[in-house]
Amino acid sequence: METLLERAIKLNSNVFFKEYWEKKYHINNDTENERLNFIISFNEIANLLETNLLQFPFIRLVKDGKDIDLEKYVKNVKSSAFPNIINNNKVLDELNNGTTIIIQKAECLFENLNKFCNSIFYDFGISAKANIYITPKNSHGFNIHHDMHDVIVLQIHGEKKWDLYENKDTLLIENQPLSKQDRFEYQSNKTPTHLNLNKGNSIYIPRGFIHNTYTNSFSSIHIALGLYPIRIIDILRGFTQEAETILDFRKSIIGLSSQECYSNINALINKHLNFQFTDKQINTLHKMIKPDKNLSKSFIDIMQ
Repeated sequence: METLLERAIKLNSNVFFKEYWEKKYHINNDTENERLNFIISFNEIANLLETNLLQFPFIRLVKDGKDIDLEKYVKNVKSSAFPNIINNNKVLDELNNGTTIIIQKAECLFENLNKFCNSIFYDFGISAKANIYITPKNSHGFNIHHDMHDVIVLQIHGEKKWDLYENKDTLLIENQPLSKQDRFEYQSNKTPTHLNLNKGNSIYIPRGFIHNTYTNSFSSIHIALGLYPIRIIDILRGFTQEAETILDFRKSIIGLSSQECYSNINALINKHLNFQFTDKQINTLHKMIKPDKNLSKSFIDIMQ
């Protein structure tokens, strides 16, 4: 049975994870009309932006790599009664002047998008979070950058230009940001791959891939689906958290030579951790990788 992810990217999941995941980008050029409406439609997004109860940070504005000052589009910024309520007219004025609107945590605001993100979690054990980017013609929101998570982009409306750069470092993590010097080097000395994403297209970009996006003659709406799998480093961090509960690991290394320090730490690791999974850890890891779809009780059952 086809999963919702396979339907969205038009690719068998076994092929996707074997040939593309964490290795290289994959673009789907299917422009079938309204193909992605099972996730979200243009009208749903338009209707949301016409409501009067939107708040920051669900709505965020950026232009030319910088965030727009909240006071330019938020009512009662300092009010405790109605904090950070969005001024719809000012948001649309900013959009008309070349500003990108970002709907953050969009999976919390759209039912079908929420189901789509949940299906990725239950089918593959990957947490999925969605932002929606609305960019007018001849504009760009962010400067050249890379993401710390894998991304699937779903083009909902219009056209978006993408410049992808081959990166010397791949699968970067949270403490490995792109410096200003790196950005300058890539824009000045590297030749990117130019891609056009049109309505109905999708692209998968592994984390760490450097990219730049912008619009020309057409406006654009796309979903950026951030994918957060369990990484090996996350499991190793679990071992270090366990080490914090053990007295021997909380002692200092004062008075030890470098060789004694190495030998002492190695002995403690072998004694207390041994980097082998206990049955409890294996069971916890299994639940993380393949979460249970079936709740023991539903909200409706409890409330009846």
